Amino acid sequence: MRNITLGIIGGQGRMGDWFKTQFEQFGLTVLIADRNTALSARDLCERCQVVIVSVPITITEEVIAEVGPLMPEDGLLMDLTSNKTQPVKAMLKHSRSEVVGAHPLFGPREDSVKGRHIVLCPGRGEKWLNWIKDLLEEMGAIIKVVSPEHHDRLMAAVQGLTHLSTLALGLAIMDSQLK
Repeated sequence: MRNITLGIIGGQGRMGDWFKTQFEQFGLTVLIADRNTALSARDLCERCQVVIVSVPITITEEVIAEVGPLMPEDGLLMDLTSNKTQPVKAMLKHSRSEVVGAHPLFGPREDSVKGRHIVLCPGRGEKWLNWIKDLLEEMGAIIKVVSPEHHDRLMAAVQGLTHLSTLALGLAIMDSQLK
């Protein structure tokens, strides 16, 4: 199913633009909507079978509430955020389409998706979940499929440990008189 048209809301942002480039290099047709584009989010939902929301986490649920009702039942609505439970719940609430949450565990400075980890969180349906999983794996990504709740518990632990180690390092430097 490479003849689909994929849309990215927030396609001029760093991650949205990065994924646009990756998908285009793999031969997919990609349209974008952003604050300064000719296409609106509504246009994307009318023209694309797959729509990815790639906006700041602070407005993700607001954008999902706007575009979810515009998605066709046989389409896929996704997000690219580091939190999964609330965005997936919002997509389920505001759309009839299949729903998948995605969290790329890397930033937009990478050369490609090859060898990079991406977590997929199923929300509704299997057709598009399998399609995006197979596509990303074919592109070289390493995919882990977990529930949104499990993802968020894991990320809370990882981020908590990261902050704790940074604090410990800072305290050790302060105590060592290496100022």
